[in-house]
Amino acid sequence: MTICKLPIKEDMGKFYLKRMFWKTAIAVIYIFFFIILFTPLTIVLAQKYGSDSKEMSILYTVMFLFLIISLICYAIWLRTSCFEEFCVQYIFVITSPNTLWVINCCDPVLQSIFTNPRSDIMSNLGFYGFIYSLGRRPRYILDHAWRLSYASDLDIVGYFTENFYKIAHTPQIGQPIYNVSDLKVHNNCITFKAKQLSFDSKIRQYNYRISTKFTYCDELIRVLRILSN
Repeated sequence: MTICKLPIKEDMGKFYLKRMFWKTAIAVIYIFFFIILFTPLTIVLAQKYGSDSKEMSILYTVMFLFLIISLICYAIWLRTSCFEEFCVQYIFVITSPNTLWVINCCDPVLQSIFTNPRSDIMSNLGFYGFIYSLGRRPRYILDHAWRLSYASDLDIVGYFTENFYKIAHTPQIGQPIYNVSDLKVHNNCITFKAKQLSFDSKIRQYNYRISTKFTYCDELIRVLRILSN
């Protein structure tokens, strides 16, 4: 049995929160400097040429284009750099040369298998957990991190392994993967579509975008290629 997951030295919830915090902070800092840069320039030009002048129209156009281009670049950067935050919740388990399971640590059904988590897990999320708890809008980020912290604390892989070998009549926390398609291996990520048996006993298709930093990544790619044939 081979376990493929993103190697995280600390709690998965903390890892996720830190990464999301700094991605958000970069956007806020950029907007702050954008205001600092253009506000004095706008005031100076308005006093010199008038608020309805041609020069002010050009300045507003430049500001608008600059902001749009910046937003596009930021969106592209998020697209190419955020997959580690989103794939940290997945653990792939190779149980035979052509059999692959996936564990989604943030699946609510998975959590229902276990007893209630310790009350101090939220406090273990630390400074970043406190920051995100201050607002309503980022609460979903905190909830996601809480689930990852919960999975780290409860040794999800150990539970899967024990039940897999015992073939016990208890709910399995992972789902087998079938019919892999659109498999693409890039320098820093792997993308593919896969069908798997969900908890409600229905076969559904999921899209995956995971990091090539996963442990035993070469073996994982090999199995995915077998399942895509």
